[in-house]
Amino acid sequence: MASTVATPASLYQLLVELAQQDTGLADRALAQLDEATGRYLSSKPDLDANGNKIRSGISRDRTAVRKLEEKATELQEAVNALSIHARLTLGSAMEAPIGTLTIGLEALSKAIPEAVRRLQAEKNKPGDHQLRVWAYEVAVVLRDVLRIAPSATRDDASTQHARGGAAYARLLQEARLLISSRSIDIGRLIDAGLTLLKDPTGDEVK
Repeated sequence: MASTVATPASLYQLLVELAQQDTGLADRALAQLDEATGRYLSSKPDLDANGNKIRSGISRDRTAVRKLEEKATELQEAVNALSIHARLTLGSAMEAPIGTLTIGLEALSKAIPEAVRRLQAEKNKPGDHQLRVWAYEVAVVLRDVLRIAPSATRDDASTQHARGGAAYARLLQEARLLISSRSIDIGRLIDAGLTLLKDPTGDEVK
């Protein structure tokens, strides 16, 4: 399906159209879309200001855990090098036996290699779960605010009026540039959004 260029102005124009010229309703819909967009962007620290990936999140996590392993080893060695007096003073400041810190560090040291192993097993480009949730939230705005039942009709299908079956596809197409300047498969978003709309507490949102 050919992509169209969306702008905030064109998004609002579509919302007014879908709201049957009720600007108050369009404003409510836009506010909720903004909130959904904010939640999506805050969950994507691996995106730049334009919504483009700057680095694989999994790759970044692997590096961070390896660095943690180095720091944990250094911290363990530093604790072991403390004098008895220093250990007692530190334990008093913690209001807990110094052994509590030692046990915690040992547990962390044992857990890190397993965490590294699990991260190594993950794909560099996992499915974008939060994007699917965003598509669901757009569907909720369409259903609950604009009172239009979202459907799987694509926006290249013939439709007789603004509130026709392709309304969900049109709204996703216009709203997508709020979250990214890159190409997004609207068809996949429609499928994901409708799946979650049927069962928002299912596995897809966990």
